[in-house]
Amino acid sequence: MLRRPDASLYPARPNCYADDLQSFASSLPGLQDTTTLVYVCVMVFNLSIAVHKLRAFHHCGLSAPPDDPEVLVIYSAGSIPHNTA
Repeated sequence: MLRRPDASLYPARPNCYADDLQSFASSLPGLQDTTTLVYVCVMVFNLSIAVHKLRAFHHCGLSAPPDDPEVLVIYSAGSIPHNTA
């Protein structure tokens, strides 16, 4: 139960925050494994992800950029895959 400004109580929908979730995967396949694991948890616990908050950074260091664009697959409700470039 949450309290309104007038002090009355109301039921709140279940929520969960994982704003600080970071993956320090050293490769795109490792990051994909982490993404898939998070998706499974979201589905099992009936959660939702604020997709607009998702960010991915790839630091290449001194290596040349890949010839093919790298893609990370994220899933939305109904197990619909979305490629991110």
